[in-house]
Amino acid sequence: MNALLWGLIAFATMLLAHLVVWRVRRPQGQYAGLAIVTLLILLAFQTGFYWFSSDDVHTTWMLPSGNADYVAFAFLYTTLSLAYIAFYPCVQADSPSLSMLLIVDEAGEKGVRREELEARLTDAELILPRVQDLLTGRLARQVGSRYVIEPRGALSARTHVLYRSLMKLGRGG
Repeated sequence: MNALLWGLIAFATMLLAHLVVWRVRRPQGQYAGLAIVTLLILLAFQTGFYWFSSDDVHTTWMLPSGNADYVAFAFLYTTLSLAYIAFYPCVQADSPSLSMLLIVDEAGEKGVRREELEARLTDAELILPRVQDLLTGRLARQVGSRYVIEPRGALSARTHVLYRSLMKLGRGG
């Protein structure tokens, strides 16, 4: 039971740390930064468990007990954190669908014309930030006026295409 509680507390701490760090100074490599925050919180909690697991009977009852509890804690925290990291791109980037939905919502009952949608959804809002993400994440590099895929970008693209083909979803994009 303590492993479940501490796993949830550690995950909540990671979310709070993510919020604080991003508000103070968002790292250029956001995914690497998020992975580092996640790892540091895990190490901090594991260190805290070790530190507080002295012979003091007043605190040891609250801590995970035994190796199985520590493994369960680490597994729960890691699973929640990886799910969050996988979900983060949905929040971090502006999706075309969500951008359209927000514009339509802003228009209210009067609605919005297609031309207005097209005028407001520019490359600067939707395309260029994603290109910058590719460059920052070293999935691609810029050579003159062209973008060239890097090995890890090719691996990511092939993995995506393979998964989509296994699910019979087509190439996607």
